[in-house]
Amino acid sequence: MKKADTVILVVSVGTMFTDTITTTIGAIEGRIAESYPEYEVRRAFTSRRIIEKLKENDGLKVESVHEALDKALCDGVKKLIIQPTHLLDGEEYAYIRQELAEYEGKFDTVILGKPLLTSPPDLKKIAHILVESSLLYDDGRTAICFVGHGSDGDSNDIYLKLQCRFWKMGYENHYVVTLKQKSDLNFRKNYQRIVLWPLMLTAGNHVRKDLAGTADSSWRKMLEKEGYEVLCIFDGLGQNPEIQKMYVEHVKAAIGEK
Repeated sequence: MKKADTVILVVSVGTMFTDTITTTIGAIEGRIAESYPEYEVRRAFTSRRIIEKLKENDGLKVESVHEALDKALCDGVKKLIIQPTHLLDGEEYAYIRQELAEYEGKFDTVILGKPLLTSPPDLKKIAHILVESSLLYDDGRTAICFVGHGSDGDSNDIYLKLQCRFWKMGYENHYVVTLKQKSDLNFRKNYQRIVLWPLMLTAGNHVRKDLAGTADSSWRKMLEKEGYEVLCIFDGLGQNPEIQKMYVEHVKAAIGEK
């Protein structure tokens, strides 16, 4: 029997592609629900633009963080566990904390889980997951570029730390870059092929247009003009069962279970 006064709210930026919602965000929510059948798992997005587009284009209603918190209050929820699907402690995570500040004292207990890449063990785990996932392309003539969105401030250091982790593991052909670094791609040696691998939860507009798009400004077109063979991966991180498991572990840590 579910505990009616306890809810796990999974908060994501969101994506306008409903198929990707199912295979990434929905899959993570499903894994959390399987692990905690006694709790109701709910969804909220931080991007108001995405929420509006989903309603307009697909008739899909997704609550904002504010709406989800109001609903939890109306439903008599006493214990609220919030798990973000954000990769790092950037602007979107700060937005969640800001929203929660307005509800201080309105719930008996509010627990905010950590983003995916928070601690050294997180970085170690995801580095191993990404290496295992990319072994098929690791042929000595290919650079594997994991492309993140990027963030302002100190949180951007996470990308550098992940890069250092790859190199310490001996994978010098694995690169971590962000969308803001398009003009700063510097490879350690000459490669024939570049794999563009989204270091993002979902394979949305950034993947389909910025990385793999047909416009001359896309990463694929830019690299092809430089003479590289380019392969684009269209899977978001949320599709990987091992990464889904990491989010479950973050919920477990937030709740305080051993």
